[in-house]
Amino acid sequence: MTMMQMIFGLVCAGIDSDICFLPASNLIWVLAIAIAGLLAHLCLTRALTLAPATIVAPIDFLRLPVIVVVGFCVFGETVDQFLPYGVILIFLGKYANIIAENGSAWAKRNYSKLSQISYF
Repeated sequence: MTMMQMIFGLVCAGIDSDICFLPASNLIWVLAIAIAGLLAHLCLTRALTLAPATIVAPIDFLRLPVIVVVGFCVFGETVDQFLPYGVILIFLGKYANIIAENGSAWAKRNYSKLSQISYF
């Protein structure tokens, strides 16, 4: 997945044939962000192997408020009128996934009980 993102990024950056290369002093920060992103994907994958998605997804959802606080405190970002809409959309998407997961587990559990009933 990381390789695909790199290829898509290079294609999008070079679509106008004008790629701006970073100075060597910024290379360490780019590498740090790349390693942190790769480790985040590995940690999330490992968490999903150890626990069900209904437990991992709400914890993963905490990324959004933490990023908002870091952006506000460290980078001086302001909260505009679009942030609450984005928060609501992400929350509803996560909530719908959790409900669907719980609903499918409930259906599997109850369908197996219903299939054991003899009607004749």
